[in-house]
Amino acid sequence: MNEPVLTLDSTRLRAEPGGQAQVSVKVRNPGTLVESFRIDVVGLDADWWQVHPPELPVYPGKEESALVVLTPPLRAEAPEEALPFGVRAISTLDDQRSVVEEGDLEVGRVFDLQSAIVPVTSRGRWVATHRVQFTNWGNSPVQLQLVATDKDEELGFKVTPDRVLVPVGGKATARVRVRPRNPFLRGTAVHRPFQVIGEPLGGGPPPGTPRSPAARAGVPDPSRPVIDAAMQHKPILTRGLVMSVMLLVAAIAGLVLLLLRTSSVQGATQADVAPEAPTEVVAQATAADQIHLKWTPVDRATGYVVKQMDEGGTVAAVKDVPGGAAAFDAKIDKPSTTVCFTVAAVRKDLAGPESEKQCATTPDGRLPAPTGVTVTPADGGRYTVRWQGDPQNAHLVLLDKGQVGSPITPGVFEAPIDIPSGKHCVQVVAKQGETAASPLSEEACVTSAGSPGATASSGNGGGTGGGGGSGSTPTTSSGTGSGSGSGVVGWVAVINDPYQEEVQANAGLKELTDRGIQGAVIPVTKVPSLGYRQGLVVVATGFATAAEAQQFCTSPPGGLTPTTCRVAEATG
Repeated sequence: MNEPVLTLDSTRLRAEPGGQAQVSVKVRNPGTLVESFRIDVVGLDADWWQVHPPELPVYPGKEESALVVLTPPLRAEAPEEALPFGVRAISTLDDQRSVVEEGDLEVGRVFDLQSAIVPVTSRGRWVATHRVQFTNWGNSPVQLQLVATDKDEELGFKVTPDRVLVPVGGKATARVRVRPRNPFLRGTAVHRPFQVIGEPLGGGPPPGTPRSPAARAGVPDPSRPVIDAAMQHKPILTRGLVMSVMLLVAAIAGLVLLLLRTSSVQGATQADVAPEAPTEVVAQATAADQIHLKWTPVDRATGYVVKQMDEGGTVAAVKDVPGGAAAFDAKIDKPSTTVCFTVAAVRKDLAGPESEKQCATTPDGRLPAPTGVTVTPADGGRYTVRWQGDPQNAHLVLLDKGQVGSPITPGVFEAPIDIPSGKHCVQVVAKQGETAASPLSEEACVTSAGSPGATASSGNGGGTGGGGGSGSTPTTSSGTGSGSGSGVVGWVAVINDPYQEEVQANAGLKELTDRGIQGAVIPVTKVPSLGYRQGLVVVATGFATAAEAQQFCTSPPGGLTPTTCRVAEATG
């Protein structure tokens, strides 16, 4: 049986979205029987086409015609190439007998780009930024080359990105940075218009149909959006800024004039004043050869002056104490001696009034000094002090010259103490009642990591003054404790009291070196046993033992006559 013959009057059709295209179909029956043929379209969705009539009866050797109508939906997307389709005729007697004739459908491209810029008008002196947004309501993706321009060529532009692809039903954004080419200092703001143009890529707009039929002369091309915007170019110096600068200059000038006039008026400016007198001054005889003096620190005091005198008021010695200290230890030559003290605070070169006189009487020295003083670590981070002495005597433990706790019961020769971190020295004094006491024992020094709850001793920072008014008797330090920890440089002889000024310390060092004595200037923090918080000390160095340093203090070479000479260990 012969196959049917199918012909189309056109194989290249074009239809706009929502429109239609028609093609006439002819079916010829080359057979000997009357047959009917069903006509349909393959390659396109069923809602894209209709056939009138959908079935043709054809006599043998004859042909009949049908009309195929192609109707792309209104929102149909337009591909880059034409859509292939086929018209098919199928025999109703034998569905294996069919024929297909092919054609192409070109769907029209609809351009509907909406564009916006924010802000429409920007304001700035040096630069302004706008944001451009495109929305594609057409049926085909659009790729644009973005170009910003102004007719007066007064602006420079940077578009990021300069190419955008706007998908169907989607959005694309870009940033436009605007910079004036010629900033100006003063004047009124200038309105500078510009445009952002989206040029279609590909050498020109692709074929298509605008959404609006008004795409004729004088009507914007929907495939080439043009956006109008402007920059309000402001001067560098605005009127408000100029007024603010003028007011600031006037205020500064007025302040300078006021200061100049004030400085010429007597009493208008006030220099620093002398500090107040120290309060809560207490003098306590801690041993037959020592009186411990302490007081409440004075605000902003840079130092103190301690006067040592007899009961009649005759001054025997005057000692300078640095501002970091609030205590002083005076060595007394004779037991059963009454010695009085006053303390005055110093601020720079100004000395304040003296405190009330405080006196103390040293006990008699008929009791022997305790011996064999040692300090050893105990449980809980504390320390144990042990010594040898007369079992009939009570004993006092002194930490850095200051009394620690209550007197120890006669017959007991050890006591637990807390020691703050750093280098500290312990001494023991024998006592009977209030009038009999021994001289100070030898020192036992230890470098502590700090006991729980331990605080600095009230005697810390006092130093040792001269005795009996001469001010030349040295204070010994045997160092029987553990002073040889890591960082120890060695034994030194500390010459006089600490200096607060480096130039004064260097002058003291020069006096040593001029006499051929090896020495150095070191911070008081490197000599913890002194008890001072700040300042510089001049030391004679090179001693292997405390005995060698003590020999130096006892008989200084080269005619040296220091006010005080103390033996100590210096750390690195």
